[in-house]
Parts: sequence; structure tokens; C-alpha cells
Amino acid sequence: MLQAVLLDLADLAGMAELHDLRIIDGGAVKSTQPLPELPNLSWLRLNGTRIVDGDTAPLALLAGKGVRV
Repeated sequence: MLQAVLLDLADLAGMAELHDLRIIDGGAVKSTQPLPELPNLSWLRLNGTRIVDGDTAPLALLAGKGVRV
């Protein structure tokens, strides 16, 4: 039996040079709250990936900063 994947995007906190993040059919992420703290993020895709806390406000914040969401 396959176990559900739950990703913690806070693990990316030290990746200041991350520009492009694509998680496709990645199961679920705990939260998108850590993403606006990535200073060079310019492209984000979370296709087919559930956001457990349901808060999409960080995605709107990223879009407002010019990140392609």
C-alpha cells in the first residue's frame, strides 16, 4: 500500500537561490506559508498537489510580487 506524501516547504528555507519550483502530483504540502520567504523565486507550480492548511494567501502574495504562479 502506498503511503501519502506530505511535504514541508519550510525545508526549502535555506535555498535563497531557488528560482523555479515545480511540484507536480506531489501528494500534499503542509502549507505554502514559507514560499514568500524565498527571495529569488520567480516560477511556482503545484499542479495536482493539495495544500493541507488550505491557505492560498501566500500564493496571491507571490503573484503580487511578480512570481508566475
